[in-house]
Amino acid sequence: MTCTRRDFLKKSMAGTLAAAVPAGSVLGLAPGEAQAMTEDSKVRWAFLVDTEKCVGCGNCTVYCTMGVIRIENGQAEVNEDECVECNTCHRCCESEDLNPTLVRILRKLFSIFNLRYDARMDEPQKRCISPGLVAAVTWSFPFEIVASDDKLVMLYEAFNLSRRVFTDGRKDPEFFPNSSLGYSTGQLENGELVVETRLLSQSTRDFNGEPISDNASTIEKYRLSDDGNRLSLVLILHDPENYERPPIRRRVWTRQDDAVIFPFECDPDSFFRQLFNEGRMQEYIDRTPRRP
Repeated sequence: MTCTRRDFLKKSMAGTLAAAVPAGSVLGLAPGEAQAMTEDSKVRWAFLVDTEKCVGCGNCTVYCTMGVIRIENGQAEVNEDECVECNTCHRCCESEDLNPTLVRILRKLFSIFNLRYDARMDEPQKRCISPGLVAAVTWSFPFEIVASDDKLVMLYEAFNLSRRVFTDGRKDPEFFPNSSLGYSTGQLENGELVVETRLLSQSTRDFNGEPISDNASTIEKYRLSDDGNRLSLVLILHDPENYERPPIRRRVWTRQDDAVIFPFECDPDSFFRQLFNEGRMQEYIDRTPRRP
């Protein structure tokens, strides 16, 4: 698809990309056995089963949202090409065989963080604060993109977040604080809008923990369908402090010009009231060093 920068913006960015239709997220935590599907950053890895610990209970085959797991010779096998990292198999595994398989391919820092992470206590969105760029961009909430000559403004329904992507060729400012959405610049390359984000604050990828350091950066590659009605994203996280290979996620949205971005209401008091009523406030305070 040939496309100038102005054509790209005219076809998609002045409208609302709503009712996000996730095409599935892909975890780029790469076991050595996993194979890249294609070039052009379309690299996919999936969960692998620790055959020494799998007991063949079959829970994963029943609850897999994509139906890509089967029992062969008394053990689970995952179709790597179709796994979308929904994590259902991880949560329902009786022997928890998937968890050691995950962490053994990560750096030690990640392993310690993830094993101690408790989403009920530590998720930033529980406290009504920004979940960070990777989570915000790939959540299935509607968002709107407003274009001007020198930047795109992305307005997310989730947590009423907004970000600016500067498209006029400027560099990162010399003095700029780290933040949950970072500092983003973008340019058109081979028909794709390529957005690079730096100056991120520490956060997590999602409810599983999966930390993101304040030295991390992301590359987002947005591509429009020929009719301008579907926007595809490949998001690549570069964070060598935590990942030996860049994790990758994919999303697809449909364009809906009549969609409405609703206000996002979140009450942090409800979270803290529950902790207080359960007598867990001190536990929450003690866990402070474990949260990004």
